[in-house]
Amino acid sequence: MKIFTLFELNSSIRRAFDRYFNGMYWVKGEISGLMRSSSVQSCYFDLIEKEENSQRIKAKAAAVIWSSIAPQLIGKFEQGTGQKFQSGLSVLLLVKLRYHEQYGFSLDVLDIDPSHTLGGMALKRMETIKRLKAEGLLALQKELQLPLLIRHVAIISSPTAAGYGDFCRHITDNRYHYPFLLQLYPATMQGENTENSVIEALQRILQSSIPFDCVIIIRGGGAVSDLVAFDGYTLSAAVARYPLPVITGIGHERDQSVLDMVAHLAQKTPTAVADFLVQRRRGESDRIESLAEQLCRAVGIMVDMNARYLDRLLLKLPKAVQMVTHREELNVHHLEQKLFREMGYMLSNHHNGLTLLEQQLSIRTHRLLEQQHVALHNLTDKIWYLIPFRVSEEKQRLAHFEAVHSLLSPQSTLKRGYSIIRKRGRSISSASDIIVGEALDILLYQGTLEAVVTKTTLPNDAERVANDE
Repeated sequence: MKIFTLFELNSSIRRAFDRYFNGMYWVKGEISGLMRSSSVQSCYFDLIEKEENSQRIKAKAAAVIWSSIAPQLIGKFEQGTGQKFQSGLSVLLLVKLRYHEQYGFSLDVLDIDPSHTLGGMALKRMETIKRLKAEGLLALQKELQLPLLIRHVAIISSPTAAGYGDFCRHITDNRYHYPFLLQLYPATMQGENTENSVIEALQRILQSSIPFDCVIIIRGGGAVSDLVAFDGYTLSAAVARYPLPVITGIGHERDQSVLDMVAHLAQKTPTAVADFLVQRRRGESDRIESLAEQLCRAVGIMVDMNARYLDRLLLKLPKAVQMVTHREELNVHHLEQKLFREMGYMLSNHHNGLTLLEQQLSIRTHRLLEQQHVALHNLTDKIWYLIPFRVSEEKQRLAHFEAVHSLLSPQSTLKRGYSIIRKRGRSISSASDIIVGEALDILLYQGTLEAVVTKTTLPNDAERVANDE
């Protein structure tokens, strides 16, 4: 088997490509990883194909639009589709296959069909609308109640956008001088990062401590292609589920984005949004003024009616007071009679109760005295019965103590052969208290001895003497 070098093998593959794939092919796919060289204007990207029901890539090839034709091809595409040539787009390309020994397989782009991308964009937009409708999201924002008096407004826009400046001037300089508290949450409003940037701004608004009445998403000017970012499902679904009313002013008179469809209210331009807010405030002011006029008229009518009613009451008041006074006097008299009767009943009942308690107390006292007398008699009998036994026990204890005392007395100890040594009348219990030559008295059971000490031996000395022996 022949052994090839890598260059030889790649050269063989290139020759096979040149022989069998030397024509041009129309191929469709999705742009990924787009890079444009600023120096030579060439455009590099990957053409990929994903599985139908997932985002897994099942085919991928490197592609390049060389600088010699890149401006013409990309310009034709963007003019025909109204969309920037960028990653994520589905495109139909006329390509020539190329295999290089060093760089491998790639596609040289020779032409682009804009109609395919337009159809893909329209189809994707229709699929997004269909999905939002199936999930019940198209009308979700419409169910929210926009406050009658709008004051706190959160704005999502680019701070440098002309539409944002127009909106601020228009609403700040309104002819009614209505105050609005505006708070900008900056976001990217064109390009690939538009969806994520707007969603992040929506999240920051929810984290704010300001009680916003609504959210305004505005942009102005720019290419029609910039609207593609506002046709995406992710941003549209996020706005549909948003807990605050969202008003859009994307800035195109003829085109309606999917975001406009799901929003609570869509206006064509940022200034139209400002006009709507001002007119809503004006309508609410008119309604309040009308209610105030109605209230004044109603109050005037009620005051007049109540005045006439009070006049009639004043005419009836003396007679009414007399009738009420007489009725209350009768009530007081009846209450006095009822009170006397009730007091008599209560005193009689209390007297009977005290008499009964007195009788019961006398009976119970007599019974208690009898019981105590019987108990005292029984206790006396018991004491006289127990006295002889107690006296006998105490005699036995006394005899026992006398025997112990006799046994432990000094005389009994001396009688058993022990003696007591005294020095000048004091008993000695240790040899260390005696000096050789001292006179001692030895007390015996019968008689006393006088002795002179010739030698003393302590317990430790005795042990040493025993060991020496």
